[in-house]
Amino acid sequence: MNKKQETNAFIKECITMALLKMMEEQPFERITITELTKKPESAECRFTAILKTRRMS
Repeated sequence: MNKKQETNAFIKECITMALLKMMEEQPFERITITELTKKPESAECRFTAILKTRRMS
């Protein structure tokens, strides 16, 4: 797996975890992409992925 694929896999995992956490609070049908990406887990994940990518370069 190359660096980009590793980063993408990491981001997908973080977003999945944030979604599962949100689904404990409200039905799936009511969750929006905007809400999901504003969750701290998603934001922290993106930041971490960017740092990892830059360090690997």
